Amino acid sequence: MILLRLLVNPQATGPLNNTVTVSHANPDPITTNNSATAIIIANNTAQSSSSVDLAITKTVNRTTATLMDDIIFTINYTNQGTQTASGVKIYEVLPPELYIVNTSLTPSATQNNLYTWDVGNLAP
Repeated sequence: MILLRLLVNPQATGPLNNTVTVSHANPDPITTNNSATAIIIANNTAQSSSSVDLAITKTVNRTTATLMDDIIFTINYTNQGTQTASGVKIYEVLPPELYIVNTSLTPSATQNNLYTWDVGNLAP
């Protein structure tokens, strides 16, 4: 597992796409599972000594799957800062080959393969 702790550039605004990709020297017959993306919305607001530090991780229960296999993504999110985060949203872009059967939290919006969850306030 790799855990990245990042800070947002003070000039950043809008959606920031974070994509991770894996590769190797041999041919890979299934390339649709070789990358994952998380999207963060940056707000360009002044920070005080207290701060919001959102962190998100995503894991999958299997690295290979055949037709109709259950695939479970687990998305964990926390506020590691000292101030409550407001208006927190999580965005998930699924490849068109996957479709959602059910979720533990109902998405607040869907558009094509983009799913949005309004988390609301997230305390440290």
